[in-house]
Amino acid sequence: MKTSQTLSLETVITHAPGVFRAELDGTLLLAAQYGGQGHCLDPVGLVIWEALVEPCSIASLCDLLSERYEVEKTVCENDVLTFISELLDKKMVMIVLSNS
Repeated sequence: MKTSQTLSLETVITHAPGVFRAELDGTLLLAAQYGGQGHCLDPVGLVIWEALVEPCSIASLCDLLSERYEVEKTVCENDVLTFISELLDKKMVMIVLSNS
């Protein structure tokens, strides 16, 4: 986790401006206009990305994933925090509200 901002379950995030998307063989590819990095989303990542059209807390993302998939709460929370951190580092999402 390289991001200098501390994420928590209460952190609210959404898509960053300037992120381009393209679908290729059922996979969603993202590219950030600023920073020039890309990211490939698997089906779970796609669910998260679609949920972030509107600002959403990380806790809400975990609730959504727990409803769709069989996953332990702590595993889901850790995985989502790691994934969001990666997207923050690549400037693909932005923090709307943080409690840190």
